[in-house]
Amino acid sequence: MRRKTSANQRRMGYNIKINYIMKLYFEENNDEFCYPKEHYYKGAILFEAKTVRNIDTYFCKLYAAVEEKRYCGKVCTHYAPKNKINGICAHQGFMYEKTDIKIINK
Repeated sequence: MRRKTSANQRRMGYNIKINYIMKLYFEENNDEFCYPKEHYYKGAILFEAKTVRNIDTYFCKLYAAVEEKRYCGKVCTHYAPKNKINGICAHQGFMYEKTDIKIINK
């Protein structure tokens, strides 16, 4: 989605940010890591990934590991809240699960 910009802003060269959600895929024999379609070789059998919500674990982007939410901010020394005061950590990522939607990478 494009945000609205006036004619003056466009003439001045303001950046127009485009927001989109990148689809991620699991390989046929791998349930742990998902990547964009471009990561896989041609002819690979892929399964679409779906975001899992309302669970007690999350993916820590800093350590590249699955952690429990209750420990984030209490034990972790690299806790960095997104709003700079408190709340969700900037390193907290989503968890994904494999769906039944199957594609062949072209």
